[in-house]
Amino acid sequence: MSDLFSPRAHYRAFGFVVLRGALAPAELDALTRESDRAIRDATGENHLVDDGGGGMAGHYVPATGERTPVSAALVRRFAPVLEELTGVPLLPAVVQHNLLFDMAGWHTDTGHAVPGAKAVAYLEEVDEGTGALRVLPGSHRLDERVVRDLLQGGVFRGDTWQAATAAVPAHAIASRPGDVIVFDEHIWHASVGGRNRHQWSAGFVLDPQCPEEELAVRNCLASQFVAGMRLDYDPTHYPWYGPGLREGCPPHWYARLEELGAVAAAAAEQWGQAAAAEAPMTSQ
Repeated sequence: MSDLFSPRAHYRAFGFVVLRGALAPAELDALTRESDRAIRDATGENHLVDDGGGGMAGHYVPATGERTPVSAALVRRFAPVLEELTGVPLLPAVVQHNLLFDMAGWHTDTGHAVPGAKAVAYLEEVDEGTGALRVLPGSHRLDERVVRDLLQGGVFRGDTWQAATAAVPAHAIASRPGDVIVFDEHIWHASVGGRNRHQWSAGFVLDPQCPEEELAVRNCLASQFVAGMRLDYDPTHYPWYGPGLREGCPPHWYARLEELGAVAAAAAEQWGQAAAAEAPMTSQ
């Protein structure tokens, strides 16, 4: 289907686009090694132990520090690609190396009326039954409240949520290592099947151009972080906004994230409200 449209037209119409083979073999190899090393280093010898919680359980490790230079380089590389697809200026918001334990129910990645896009790369081959990203094409254009009532209530709760999630007629995006999927953060998506999938993800949000947009983006960024959250990694080594976003990147990125309160909110999550002001500025 995507061959019938330009990437930008496909993204605008359906809320996603697949960039096949976007990562060169050497780039993919470096990213895979970095992802595995970061997950193991950050979460320890029990990194594959599932707590049985289902849903979106897994490890989510920030990836813009000195220990994740490949991830930071990909943020710089794909930022203009996502800006071309969305048609708006963007800022990096949340960049991670993820280890996904199980399937995930239907959800969006934001509840805010702010333009946002995410680039993801699965580092193992995934398909319809092994944890591929499932999307409802065009759902980024629908009334979020109506869809939420349908896909997060009734049979989508309790013991029936997994079967209900799988039964929704959706598009499963089969992908191979090297592919990059870009999707609108308002699109409804899920996954079915699959265990211990490694995924690199980089979420971007609108760089606001007026006071009204600035307030909306400030609230959106604040919602990304939970002050005092219990972490399963060392934030000294894996900061949210590390050197990778301050060195070699557009200089306005970090300054804008600081102005919009994202840097302080991220520090409060990683270090607690009281310690946020004295949080280390670089990873070791």
